[in-house]
Amino acid sequence: MLIDKPVDIAQLFRLHRKQQGISQARIAKKSATRQDMVSKLENRPEKIRLQELMNLMSALDLELYVAPKPKRRWHGDW
Repeated sequence: MLIDKPVDIAQLFRLHRKQQGISQARIAKKSATRQDMVSKLENRPEKIRLQELMNLMSALDLELYVAPKPKRRWHGDW
């Protein structure tokens, strides 16, 4: 999935959590954090720190990959 903004990560995280049937409290315990941090990721992802994001994603067995953007070709006239 292409992630363009923080809300994309939040939606992906929530989707995977719900598909696995795991509560916010259980993810928090598994990642050694508080339930409000899980809620923060899902509802205000622009406020979460990178380390918190990585810990929470790991608790859901998710990984983050970074890749170069593909080169875009311009198809218009000047």
